[in-house]
Amino acid sequence: MSSRTDPPQTLSPPALQARAVGHGPALAEAVAHTVAGLQDGDPLRGVTVLVPTRSAGVALRRQVAGRLGGMAAVRFELAARAAELLAAPELAAAGKRPLRPAVLTEAVRAVLHQAPGRFAPVADHPATARALARTVRDLGSVPAGALAGLSRARGREAARVAGAVRALLHDRYDEHDLLRTAASLAAERPAAAAELGAVVAIVDRALSPAATAFLRAVAGQGPVTVLVALTGDERADAGALQAADALGCELGRAPQPAVADAAPDGTVRVLSAPDPETEVRAAVRRIAERFDAGAPLHRMALLWTADRPYALLVRDALAAAGLPSNGGPRTRLGDSPTGRALLGMLALASGGPRPLAREAVAAWLAEAPLRREAGGAPVDGARWDAVSRRAGVVAGAGQWRARLERYAATVERRADDEVRDGASDAVRRAAAAEAAHARALAGFVEELAQRLRAPAGGQWSAFARWARELLDRYVGEPRAGWGDDAVEADRRVRAALDGLAELDGVGASADLGAFRRAVEAELDGRLGRRGRLGEGLLTGPLREGLCQELDLVVVVGLVEGLAPPSVRDDPVLPDRERAAVPGLPLRGDQPAERRRELLAALAAAPERLLCAARSDNRAGRAPPRAPGRAA
Repeated sequence: MSSRTDPPQTLSPPALQARAVGHGPALAEAVAHTVAGLQDGDPLRGVTVLVPTRSAGVALRRQVAGRLGGMAAVRFELAARAAELLAAPELAAAGKRPLRPAVLTEAVRAVLHQAPGRFAPVADHPATARALARTVRDLGSVPAGALAGLSRARGREAARVAGAVRALLHDRYDEHDLLRTAASLAAERPAAAAELGAVVAIVDRALSPAATAFLRAVAGQGPVTVLVALTGDERADAGALQAADALGCELGRAPQPAVADAAPDGTVRVLSAPDPETEVRAAVRRIAERFDAGAPLHRMALLWTADRPYALLVRDALAAAGLPSNGGPRTRLGDSPTGRALLGMLALASGGPRPLAREAVAAWLAEAPLRREAGGAPVDGARWDAVSRRAGVVAGAGQWRARLERYAATVERRADDEVRDGASDAVRRAAAAEAAHARALAGFVEELAQRLRAPAGGQWSAFARWARELLDRYVGEPRAGWGDDAVEADRRVRAALDGLAELDGVGASADLGAFRRAVEAELDGRLGRRGRLGEGLLTGPLREGLCQELDLVVVVGLVEGLAPPSVRDDPVLPDRERAAVPGLPLRGDQPAERRRELLAALAAAPERLLCAARSDNRAGRAPPRAPGRAA
């Protein structure tokens, strides 16, 4: 986090215009009309459209190009990406680097170690560092001077930690630093802002003070048109209207409610199912019926309110139905072949009360694509699991070696006895193969036990190098049969380890527990979109429905606790204290945000199917009170 200097503010940006628009096709129409007016017959005049999400940008690009009969010199970018185009060279020249989540968490841990303050009783708990890192990230969204509004003891303590972390990470920058630096450049150097051309900003939620400053600074140097996307629902639109006020926008009449139009038969369909599995299968069945009747699959969407359990349920149901899809989060890095191998090794290295427990080793052998030796043949996890079970292995490197060797000798001796008693020589060959597996497994585990010894000295770079060596030995290079996702995940897992080596300069020493937690946090990320927009059914969380233009939208998971989600207040900085700082995000705003996403997604199509499960045994969820029709 670089030190924050608030950019100059223009009270009334001379080139900022704004109007209220709806969601769905109405938003695409507004963007197309605005772009055409800005280019004014010159198709090579540059225009930058700032979009709320990447998928929204891809969808709008296609819709606008279709309405204009082609398009040139128009780019669709996230605000942070547009700011990066302006500010990243300046920050790099100053020797600053992007801030990784793991670096922020470990910086918080270092501050807590040096000066825990009121957090002393829980300073060593991993959850404390994670919670404080989230709060520090939120506090970074507002100008440093605004934190004086945190007058209560808990707020002052959170601000103290945030200030100490900022000083420790003076050579790092986050998204808010990018926006602030870009705002300063735009205000001071008109030529820098001119690189964006005319700007169209789609605002559908509250903006951070840094994003507001960026838009106002750009508007001070060139034309900026703000399209405030509203649903017509007071609670859902509160954030967007707040953003418009902060920008100094005067809006005309707000659009009508986004879901006012009914489905073609006069209803918004509601489907009730006994559980999420049945709910998803019924939803996919309705989509398949429409597809079989000739409806284009790419003009339909299946969205969910929560990744768990719906992301995997939707994936499996679509695979069973043979329906192609795109969108939604792809595999977690930790669930990739390389990710599973690395996390399994770190878990084994941690040991616990039963180091190298047979069940843990067997699970790792079965889940990860491992090599018997560097560059050698793959491990036969199922065979080795059976061998270790028959050998009576429980835990401990010594027990693996002794019991597997005893088992191998016993198998060979019994085979010799059976052959002497008249059995065929095939018995001896089978016994020799079984004994060879036992001895190979003993050697494998003995080498593993040596390699799993964590480095001493507390250097993050040493831990990162150790983990890379483990991957090189037991996984090696991506091999034939790995898909593109697995190859990309392998690259990103190894890059994450290289990034963790940067923590040597943060100040927190490393141990195995801290390194494992940092790796787990890094591998919790996703690979990004799956497939290409427009190819197959659109799937994903509700936000994937933003700025889409479809014929049918199906939403699953519309039950209490998921829509809207249950929200826990921040234990470090509760909302009652956050409210004292203008622009600081409130946890209590999240239900309204999810409501906005739902209404915006439903506005994408004239036909909607809303689905709910009456119970979920895994979550212990009570039946919802909403009425519905049985699936």
